[in-house]
Amino acid sequence: MRFSGTILVAGAIVIGCSDPSDDSGSCRRASGEFGLLGCAVLAGQVVDTAGHPLTQVHVSASALRPCCTEFFSEVGADGAFRWTADRVSDPPPSVPDTVTVMVRAFATGAQYPQPTPTSFISDSLTAVLTFSPTGAVPVITFVLLELAIP
Repeated sequence: MRFSGTILVAGAIVIGCSDPSDDSGSCRRASGEFGLLGCAVLAGQVVDTAGHPLTQVHVSASALRPCCTEFFSEVGADGAFRWTADRVSDPPPSVPDTVTVMVRAFATGAQYPQPTPTSFISDSLTAVLTFSPTGAVPVITFVLLELAIP
């Protein structure tokens, strides 16, 4: 099972769950409060140092801009996750059509011995998402997070 979600990008990132694309696999067109102008996909997998997928791991993504909401979800059975970032406003001409996000993974399952009772084995990295226009196939940014599980 893969987690699928949507990250809405305006001046800040708001994250919620929905279908990341229309039936064609293109950036979806939405009606309602937010008109969508494009999307980008963040996909990844969490593995141990031997490259085996991990389960019961929580992953978060947050934009490295002020006023951004952070989201947590658990990876699927194959250690994978996939989110779509929807752009809801045009960036100023001086700003590239990208957003940098911090992606973090935390081994939270009972099977993972923790260094201390108040900490978790974790890994983090930054990723740059590049937006495609609505109706186009989204650019997929793939990240691999490796947790040093004893």
